[in-house]
Amino acid sequence: MNKTISEKVGIVTAGNGIKFSLSVLFGMILARLISKYDMGTYRQLFLLYSTLAPIFLIGIPTSIYYFIPRLGQEKRKEFIFQTINLLVMSGFLFSVFTFISAGYISHYFNNPVLEPLLRIFSLYPFFAISVSYLPMLAISVGKHKVSSVTVVLTELVLNLSIIIPLLLGYDLKTAFASAVVFSSLMFLIIILYTVKTFGRWEFKLNSKSLKEQFTYSIPIGMSYIIGLLGRKVDQIVISMFYLANRFAVYSIGAVEIPVIEIFSSSINTVFLPEFSRLYTEKQNSQIISLWHKGIKKVALLAMPIFVLLFVLARHLLVLLYTNLYAESTSIFRIYLFLLPLRIATYSVILQGAGYTKPIFIGAVIFLLLNTVLNVVFIKWIGFAGPALATILCTYLLCFYYLLKDCEVLECKLGEILPWKDITRIFSVAVFSGCFVYPLSSLENPIPVIIMVSGIYLSVYTALSYKLKIIENEDFYLIARMLGLKRNHIKGTGINS
Repeated sequence: MNKTISEKVGIVTAGNGIKFSLSVLFGMILARLISKYDMGTYRQLFLLYSTLAPIFLIGIPTSIYYFIPRLGQEKRKEFIFQTINLLVMSGFLFSVFTFISAGYISHYFNNPVLEPLLRIFSLYPFFAISVSYLPMLAISVGKHKVSSVTVVLTELVLNLSIIIPLLLGYDLKTAFASAVVFSSLMFLIIILYTVKTFGRWEFKLNSKSLKEQFTYSIPIGMSYIIGLLGRKVDQIVISMFYLANRFAVYSIGAVEIPVIEIFSSSINTVFLPEFSRLYTEKQNSQIISLWHKGIKKVALLAMPIFVLLFVLARHLLVLLYTNLYAESTSIFRIYLFLLPLRIATYSVILQGAGYTKPIFIGAVIFLLLNTVLNVVFIKWIGFAGPALATILCTYLLCFYYLLKDCEVLECKLGEILPWKDITRIFSVAVFSGCFVYPLSSLENPIPVIIMVSGIYLSVYTALSYKLKIIENEDFYLIARMLGLKRNHIKGTGINS
């Protein structure tokens, strides 16, 4: 059973990993095809789409995970097509809103080029939102490969439909028109697959079922919307205060590295039900002990990656996006300070204990405070202000959750995290970075990245093992993550 679950998680994770890799690859190509201003316009358009989509979705696709496993065959079919009907209506409203508000958005973003592009692109939300159910539906009925293929294929088709016209010398208007045409083909393919798999599509809404679905989906959707808006505030503010070419520079740098968050989320998937059981049994000390172990495992990866990326920031951005975006380095380095925070998900204890209200309150406070500080900091500090405000507010949010965790577990702030382990790991990571930081002044990104990474990881691993920060079981854990068996690493000199 565990192996089956691991395989399913692996398939879905692989799909998301390929999707992320494709987005990076096409971003690299795009940076070499269009101007900074066009890049900024392109990224503004997708900033708007990714910000508005959850508002129109209101958690509807997520409800599939909850209802499908609980319904019989006939009710399941009814629910699936009810969900599709809701998404078709949401997609239609999204498209109408995009078309009507194009002029207003273009004005507030100080980008007149955006208006005609938004009107052309306005049909895309209808096609994309209407079929956004399939990855969730496929997972819910045990077709994990279909889910991953859908995620990858959707990303591939979208990016190719934009990149190919640009490679042929056409402008952004033609590229976005192409995206709309190919999204309509994806819409037809997914709808035909759904009808073939689950039966005839009926436009029917059951009032009782609809009420149950909205009761479940709207709170989840609202929480996600608030959290997303909080994370997008800085980019929206930059768009309102600067031209598109400056937004391009900012948005290239304002990215989180997803590797650690994926690893941390995987641990939380295991810990959440365990925390819930232990809290019910009033074994708070066991919760803290288990949490400490998970945090240390993530910190062993997060801290060295943070330091290494900080050192190599300029070289990585130049390699990926050319010298045009070298000035994104400062924003990228500011955003890197989110990585040390990702050693834990600070709301997971509250979720396990059933205290979800503080999570919602924290998200609301984060959104409001981040909005205010973004405006204040951009006027006070300038271009880097919104990034600094976002990092500051994220740290404050995590501190708020830690205080609430302490209340729930009836412990002190000094006991809730393994502060000593975190400090030791961070210190070794920074000390190891001192050996390679002078090399970051060299040019030629690829040789520098290879040389610095090799030296840094060797020093960090050797020091950590010597100081007993990394233990034998940590090497075996990494080996298992890489798909190696225990006897494959015995030749390294590490004894079991």
